[in-house]
Amino acid sequence: MPSSVIPPALPVVAWAGGSVVGALIIACFPTDAGCDEALTRTVTISGTGASALFNIEGLADGSYLLIAWQDGNGNGDMEEAELSIFGPGGEPTLLTPPTGGITFTLNAVPAAAAPTSSAIPAAITGGWFQGSSSPMHYYDPSNGAWAPPTGSGFRYTFAPDGSYEYSGILQSSTFGCTSTLFSYHRGSAAVNGQVLMLVPESEMFRSQDSCNVGFDNAFTQRNTKFMT
Repeated sequence: MPSSVIPPALPVVAWAGGSVVGALIIACFPTDAGCDEALTRTVTISGTGASALFNIEGLADGSYLLIAWQDGNGNGDMEEAELSIFGPGGEPTLLTPPTGGITFTLNAVPAAAAPTSSAIPAAITGGWFQGSSSPMHYYDPSNGAWAPPTGSGFRYTFAPDGSYEYSGILQSSTFGCTSTLFSYHRGSAAVNGQVLMLVPESEMFRSQDSCNVGFDNAFTQRNTKFMT
């Protein structure tokens, strides 16, 4: 006649700092091939916190192995590291229902790895700058003014979520004339093998010449850039 494995209820306790919430308790009727599916019964812990009470009804006469499973990595697969088997000192112990006066303490379950939303390797994230400046500058003795410096600077900033920003400036001064090119774009970045692909969501470009107004220009555009 079927009976309960524990009358009244059996306490199940988590490891230090752990929780029993969602643990699947399995009363396994062991055979040479594993658990007999027809005679094995389960119950899911619905309580909260580090401990709860449970019982498993409808067990047939015989001995059972008490197993707990907690899906630590959330993949839905029962893995060995996620199992706890009842038994003093970690040795599996068969229980014959009705059984009481015992406490089932669960093993620590490895947690799932923290997800990452980065579309690029961590080694790339952060700011990257390249620039230079000429050591020579033009000076106008008639008015005591120095011409703007000649040089260039380019900076990429990659965020952990895969977004990026770029700004670049190129400036050249020759005697009393200064030409300046400036560009800025932002968007998303991704890596494919040795190629870093940049997909701008917005891009701005501006050119200016202090001696040639025909060089003055500004526009926006969008295209895909590839870097290796």
